[in-house]
Amino acid sequence: MDISGNGDPSEQSDILTVRWQLDSGIGHQDAYALVLKPVLKAENIVFVNGDGDGDPEVVFFPTLDFNYSALLRSCLRSLFGGPRTVALLLRPQTCVRPVKPVHFVKQLLFRLLRRAPNIAILTIMPFSVEPRLASFSKAWIQDPQLWDLAIIAPSALEPPTQPGPGGKTVVMLGFLSSQKGFDKFARLWIGEECVRNSFRFIAAGTLDPDLGDLAEAFVRAGGELVNERISDEQIYAYYRTADMVWCAYDPSYDQASGIFGRAFQLGIPSIVTAQSMVHKQAQALGQDVLALVPDEAGSFPGAAKKLLSWEPQRVSAGSRAAVVTQMRNRDVNVLAAILRGRPDH
Repeated sequence: MDISGNGDPSEQSDILTVRWQLDSGIGHQDAYALVLKPVLKAENIVFVNGDGDGDPEVVFFPTLDFNYSALLRSCLRSLFGGPRTVALLLRPQTCVRPVKPVHFVKQLLFRLLRRAPNIAILTIMPFSVEPRLASFSKAWIQDPQLWDLAIIAPSALEPPTQPGPGGKTVVMLGFLSSQKGFDKFARLWIGEECVRNSFRFIAAGTLDPDLGDLAEAFVRAGGELVNERISDEQIYAYYRTADMVWCAYDPSYDQASGIFGRAFQLGIPSIVTAQSMVHKQAQALGQDVLALVPDEAGSFPGAAKKLLSWEPQRVSAGSRAAVVTQMRNRDVNVLAAILRGRPDH
């Protein structure tokens, strides 16, 4: 497979036209466009946007979680002879562990759609990590952010010019919210002097305004906070300084993590929530992680003791290259086959 996407589909046979269902700027859509469009272009798949770009053979939702009404309309058209509908489900936890009435409705809906012809819902978490996903998804791929850097940012894979400061820097990236575990991250720093004496904690990303007081206390205690939307280049720069990446999210946010995915590609150990999907995925991938149970992932001595005794082993991105390439090839083949209506191909 040519991951550069330099081929010209117009000069090739068996072209498949797919409408990319666009809600620009929402979720991972823009990030997925950067990686999925080039690799699928190399598979003779051409993407168009909007209703005025001809009649596509498939409508593709790269993140169905943000536009259920459009998904249902597309599925109805698929049932009555319209284009096939293919969608990636990024947030399966409410189907796996429904709590609210709407969650049970969502679970039932996906189970019905799984049986429907010309409709395919895929998860971005392997069924081996969470077998219940197979009850409402026809197939799975890994989160593309587990294998995207060679395509979108190959320079990020270059070895750091300076080694990290003795395995002591813990970095939290992205939206700084309770769901992402910023409250636990901050309280672990504020409440445990032994952590402050031995580590450097950096949080970079947009802060949830509801956590403003906690963030101020975090900074007063010596934590480093960059409260702004950070660019991809800034994210990669923080990865280069990190010895550990925080991915210990709240159990309500039990899903794939792009922050973890990039850490895996770069060989950076991660701090995760015990028995979460990311924890199980890390174990399957051989990623070095520290697993904190939810009630000790805050300002608790147990979490501090684990962190102080952990001796994580950062590996080079080069040592991950073969497994990352294998994952990418497998996932692109699966997604291309599903888009073409060949799920058993």
